[in-house]
Amino acid sequence: MKIKLTGSNGYIGRLISSELLKKGHAVSGINRNLLYGASTNLQKELRNADVIINLAGAPILQRWTAENKKTYTTAGW
Repeated sequence: MKIKLTGSNGYIGRLISSELLKKGHAVSGINRNLLYGASTNLQKELRNADVIINLAGAPILQRWTAENKKTYTTAGW
């Protein structure tokens, strides 16, 4: 299966990629620039994918400090 993954360089993304590769799947990351650029470029990247996994976003391995709460709750998360 051809799998595209956002957040592939993060902790969870690396673990998932590794496991999927062990099972024989073709896994590749989606460049962050494609997420914020022209939609046609993203469409081309995703065209032949069987599965898309979205892990882009804030790191989950961090303390839930007052500053982080303020940052992520005001951003609509």
